[in-house]
Amino acid sequence: MKLVTGELEKWVGLKTEVITRGKNTGVMSMTFPWSESERVAMTEYIEETYSQFIDKAVAGRQAAGQKLTREQLVKLAGGRVWTGRQAKANGLVDELGTLDDAIASAKTFAGVDPKQEMELLILPKAASFLDKLMDGDVDLPFMSLQAELLKLPGADKAIRGLAPFLRTANDPAKAMLPFRIEIK
Repeated sequence: MKLVTGELEKWVGLKTEVITRGKNTGVMSMTFPWSESERVAMTEYIEETYSQFIDKAVAGRQAAGQKLTREQLVKLAGGRVWTGRQAKANGLVDELGTLDDAIASAKTFAGVDPKQEMELLILPKAASFLDKLMDGDVDLPFMSLQAELLKLPGADKAIRGLAPFLRTANDPAKAMLPFRIEIK
C-alpha cells in the first residue's frame, strides 16, 4: 500500500517536480503510484524482511528448547496477531510479564544481579518543557503575552520558521529540507 498525494497536491495548487535517476528511485515518492518495477522491488523487499523475521523467530523458539520448524511457525503465526495468552498457549512466547520482569530476565541472561540498579533509556522520551510550550500544552501566565506577540505583523511566520529548530533543540543531528511549503 502506498499513499499517493499527487492529485491532492494539484487540487490545492502545489506543483511538485520529482527528479529521479534509475528505474526504482521514485519508490518512496508520494507524488505518483509505483511503477510495475517499483511494485516488484517493494514486494521483494517486504517479503525478504518478513522471511528474515520468521527465521529469527524460529531460531528464538529453537533456542528456547522448542522443536519448531519454519513451516510450523508460518502455519501457526502466518501474519496473525495473537494476545499474550494465546501466544503463550501456542508456544510463541516463553513468559508473560511486565517491563520490569523483562528487564530482570535480561539481567539474568547477561549475568547481572537482577537487583542491581541500572541506567535505563525509556523511549519514546518524554516531551521537554520547550516541546510542550511550542505545542501549546503548557498553561502559563505569559501565554496571553504570546497571543499578543502573535498579533505583530510577520510574527506568526517567524515563529513557524523557528519552531522546527526549537523542537529539535536536544537532538544530536538536524536536517532540514531545502524548501518550505506555504498554502495560501
